[in-house]
Amino acid sequence: MGKITKLAGATLALGLMTAGAAHAQDALAAAQADLEKYTGIPTFTAPGESFDAKACMADKRILSVPASSAVPFVATIANAMSAIAKDVGFEFQIWENQGQPTQWVQGIEYGVTNKFDLIDLLAGADPRVLTTQIKSARDAGAIVTASHLTGFEQDVPGGLTASIPIDYKQAGKLFG
Repeated sequence: MGKITKLAGATLALGLMTAGAAHAQDALAAAQADLEKYTGIPTFTAPGESFDAKACMADKRILSVPASSAVPFVATIANAMSAIAKDVGFEFQIWENQGQPTQWVQGIEYGVTNKFDLIDLLAGADPRVLTTQIKSARDAGAIVTASHLTGFEQDVPGGLTASIPIDYKQAGKLFG
């Protein structure tokens, strides 16, 4: 290779590296700007009219059946829900388990037997493997929900009364 060819190759390589670095800098700046929106305390906008939560929840009982009590993220959510229940003044119980579907079944059956008003499948207890138990709970008058299971764009899984979604797309975008 001649000196001119080597110089042209080196110049092209330097140009590509510079363009790559500039693109990486642009991507980093965009990610930082996106994250910046989430670094402060958010402003709360009520989704509707105010209400008396203590009066609304008087004599109500909620059972949480987490995907697994052994997962720290899930345990943190369940413990926060428990603290809120104490503040508001209603009974909240966590069905401790190690993530086995048979344990989820036992949890729902416990909720039905003990007449909980609401049974929440938390963070991944899969309603598709609990259709019989969900139907039994609903037939007994319980509301059955799934929280931290679906994203905003997903339908409520079959048989549930409701789903409390999370913006998993945005979370993934922020982590990615």
